Amino acid sequence: MKKLIILLILIIPLQITHQRKVIDQRNLKLQVLTQSPLTLNNLETYLKLQKVKHPNIVIKQAILETGWLTSEVCKRNNNLFGLVFNGKYAKFKHWTDCVNSYKYFQNKRYISGCYYTFLVKRKYASDKNYIKKLKMISYGRT
Repeated sequence: MKKLIILLILIIPLQITHQRKVIDQRNLKLQVLTQSPLTLNNLETYLKLQKVKHPNIVIKQAILETGWLTSEVCKRNNNLFGLVFNGKYAKFKHWTDCVNSYKYFQNKRYISGCYYTFLVKRKYASDKNYIKKLKMISYGRT
């Protein structure tokens, strides 16, 4: 029994130290990305670190909405998803802020199920072919 207690006393701090190290590494990666330029690779990494649901679909949304990250709204406003507030395209200080806003939308509205169906039901886009266009996008990293 004493050996078990001693073993637990030694193991538990190691586990906590490991968990802190993993969290610190994640936070460091997030901090670096909040200062990094927008690329598909950086976007994909940030989506996954932030635990955005269905990142493979969300990155296709960004690709479609911005024309492969080239649109003026994307460049000027750091708006990757065509997000609109008060009838105008939302402006974000950095592209990661736009992802954070999208994640907030997801967390408030999406529970589970087919994400494409969710987007249709939420009337995410006015284009009736939006889902079909998303499915046609081929981005091999996700």
